[in-house]
Amino acid sequence: MIVLSQEDWITSSPLDYMWKNVGVKGFSLARCDYLTFALNSTGRPFVAYSDAGKGLKATVMTFDGTNWVNVGNAGFTVGEAEMPFLAISPTDQLYLALVDRGINLKMTVMKFDGNSWTYVGNPGFGADFPEDLNMAFNPIDSLPYIAFDGCNNGCPPVVMKFNGTSWVDVGNAATFTDNVRFPSLAFSPAGQPYLAYSDYKWYSRLSVIKYDGANWVLVGTDHFTYPNGGWYVKMAFNPADSLPNVAFTDGGVANKVSVMKFNGSSWVFVGDEGFSADYANYMNLAFSPSGQPYVAFQDFGVSRKAVVMTYTGGSWTSVGINGVSADQAFYENVAVNASGQPYVAFQDWWHASKATVMKYDSVLVGTKESQPMQISIQPNPASDKLVVDVLIGETKLELSILNFQGQQVLNLKLWDARTIINISPFPSGVYTVKVTGEKTLMLRKFVKL
Repeated sequence: MIVLSQEDWITSSPLDYMWKNVGVKGFSLARCDYLTFALNSTGRPFVAYSDAGKGLKATVMTFDGTNWVNVGNAGFTVGEAEMPFLAISPTDQLYLALVDRGINLKMTVMKFDGNSWTYVGNPGFGADFPEDLNMAFNPIDSLPYIAFDGCNNGCPPVVMKFNGTSWVDVGNAATFTDNVRFPSLAFSPAGQPYLAYSDYKWYSRLSVIKYDGANWVLVGTDHFTYPNGGWYVKMAFNPADSLPNVAFTDGGVANKVSVMKFNGSSWVFVGDEGFSADYANYMNLAFSPSGQPYVAFQDFGVSRKAVVMTYTGGSWTSVGINGVSADQAFYENVAVNASGQPYVAFQDWWHASKATVMKYDSVLVGTKESQPMQISIQPNPASDKLVVDVLIGETKLELSILNFQGQQVLNLKLWDARTIINISPFPSGVYTVKVTGEKTLMLRKFVKL
């Protein structure tokens, strides 16, 4: 029998699935402020944060398969790093946008050259006192763009790009307002930049604009949410339909989480409006390659723990346990790898406010003593047919296929060593083949294209 401590795993229902720690919990040297998280194209996780163990300078770490290690030197900025934002280019190069107080109170962008962190353009550019920094890459030319609210002039939204030499403005994003918070930048698959923001001049209602190559123009109706309906705004494009989606704290429903998408003519809710248990902070939104949305946030209705939810079959449901952190969590981030597996990162109050990263996984735990068994599935990934080969002494075996939420989508008796299954009707995503007997339990994952 395999025995795992509660520190190693957080169980959920069904028991085949649980949130698994990536490395150890609380792996950073000290408190991690402004935690930000990303996965590269191979699924390798990275975190960046203001490092209390290094005078609040910036530190970036990655998981090497065994341990969390520094990327370059820990605390590599000149001074305190405010609001660092980590982004990974289409060529897997690490970038970090931040305000470096050791330089001035303006924007600085750095990238990792394989040995050390170097400046992208001149350090300390743009408006004074920028806030809510974020970065994205144009998928067409891989150029980095940044967005922030420039608080030296009533907090207008600012979008800039690096042209190979310097950072230049992308149009005038302040065309529609001069007082915003939580600007969120994202690119359409065609390479068009979109900006979502909360407009303080309109009682924190949400608006989205896009740049058409000459001007910023509205996407749908201006100020399309309730008053106070646009806090902790995060925008992302669904790869399945190329539509922009926004997640936010919704003042129209007691500051709970809502997600909306633009359907080509108007902004509509994805599932129920206000689907979190209670007031939500630190919103983050990500999509799987097949287009399944995930949100992560701090939920006051679950003792301010980190919560991850996904939209399937017409409703929003918790991914595993409702509250994946041991206690309060801050700066929630969510990302999904190429296999559709979600990760969540957060500042872990239970572990001295250090960094913790977890992933949702299927594992073999708590079984009876099992007989020697071999199981193989091919091809993987698969699109039409799946071949399952089983070699075991038991004769009374059942095979089930579970979708990513642990719901059984197929169940059958195993009569032969080889079974061929038609999986063409299954939606794209990650599935688990589960073979059970009186003394046997074996799990194998596969990806349905």
